Amino acid sequence: MPSERVLAELLDLDRGTLRRGIKLLETDRRLVREGRRLAVLSTVDADQGASAWLSRAIVVVVPAIPTSDPMRAAWLRYSTLGATEAVREAGLHAITLNAGELADAQLAPLVASRPMGVLIPEITDDSFVARAASSFARDGIPVVVFGNDESLASYDRVISDHDVGSYLLTSELLQRGRRPARFWRRPWDRWWSEDRSAGYLRAMSEAGHRPFPILEFAPIQTTASDREGFEQTSRQLVGFLLEALRRPDRMDALMVTSDRDAFYAAAAVRVIGLEPGRDVVIAGYDDYSDLCAESKFIQLSPRLTINKRNERMGREMLDLLLERVAGKCPAVAVMRTVAPDLVCDD
Repeated sequence: MPSERVLAELLDLDRGTLRRGIKLLETDRRLVREGRRLAVLSTVDADQGASAWLSRAIVVVVPAIPTSDPMRAAWLRYSTLGATEAVREAGLHAITLNAGELADAQLAPLVASRPMGVLIPEITDDSFVARAASSFARDGIPVVVFGNDESLASYDRVISDHDVGSYLLTSELLQRGRRPARFWRRPWDRWWSEDRSAGYLRAMSEAGHRPFPILEFAPIQTTASDREGFEQTSRQLVGFLLEALRRPDRMDALMVTSDRDAFYAAAAVRVIGLEPGRDVVIAGYDDYSDLCAESKFIQLSPRLTINKRNERMGREMLDLLLERVAGKCPAVAVMRTVAPDLVCDD
């Protein structure tokens, strides 16, 4: 190419503007310096330059974060944060994609660029996860997903150990002299529900206690923003608890689906004429009760819950992906579990 002086005259540009443009083209590997002169790279050379950094790039599919629901927003962010921070600390590039704005056809150019691998942290739409994972995996790009739905069985995946979480929670309640029962919302046939049941049954068996059958309640809306809505939902739950809590051999602790349900269950227990925390201990799951608006309507004491360590799951996803890239994994899909923490605030 001509010198910078000649280029500036030909293009009618000042030297500063020209140099900024040249710098961008050098960064994109469209131009290269040979001594004091510039040369134009061929399309093949330029593409190889792009491939050099894309081969060290990890695609992280970011879930759509619901700003109207602080609880779910925080919970979804943690696994994504763990994944992206781990990518950065490993000296790799992270390309984030917004799952809420991502059509299947839009994945094709990125698949063609052949990144090092793909991480799909916690996204509640399992069908989307399966489609996105398939788009990359069928071209031989390693993928690690969060979740254990049947549609994800062919992919490397990381999950929280719900068996251990439920075991820890049940064991703690038993040590406190309580006999816990599960109070779960329908449908409870998600992949994690069987694991939680296994942990509960194991702890009850080891302690020599007869397990209580699952107390189911319908998928009632438990996101009340005002006291009237909170009390209405709580009264609906009374019917699912009344018989079980008035029996002579009743349980005296409830393990609910998630922390938010604990507030409604506690209010329902009070309507029945029992005192939550004294007559019936309410144990949650997911460790986000401080983000629930319902906390201003009723106080829970003591608070028992499980922290799934979502950020650690994001980091574990990258660890598994790098092992797959390095050829350290078996040919079949690998599943890793992250042990949760028991949280007790008395």
